[in-house]
Amino acid sequence: NCEQSWNGEAKLQNVFASTKIQKGDELVLPYTELLAPTGQRANRLWERWRIRCSCAACSSPVPESDLRRVKMQKLLRRAEVAFDDAPYSDAENAIDMLEDYLDLCDEEGLHTKSARLEA
Repeated sequence: NCEQSWNGEAKLQNVFASTKIQKGDELVLPYTELLAPTGQRANRLWERWRIRCSCAACSSPVPESDLRRVKMQKLLRRAEVAFDDAPYSDAENAIDMLEDYLDLCDEEGLHTKSARLEA
């Protein structure tokens, strides 16, 4: 429900809400790539910080969720290639892919600004 960004010039870590937060809600920041499948996220978290995530996506993984996240990665890569192939870019097809990506973000509950900025 939160994201962070580093302001190197001011040497400040900024944390901001990416969804509506109610009084008493726990503030949660991602520590790994959100589009990675559950197993990869768990391994990276353990190897880097020796933590085990207990968020809903990690504590009760659903195979369909991993498939959606892998599809999201592929859509972003394919859209990037379609845009980069100028002057023969297939912008219309790339836009369709990005719309599919945003729909999958909604299905996964990924409401982070950074995930949407990817599109």
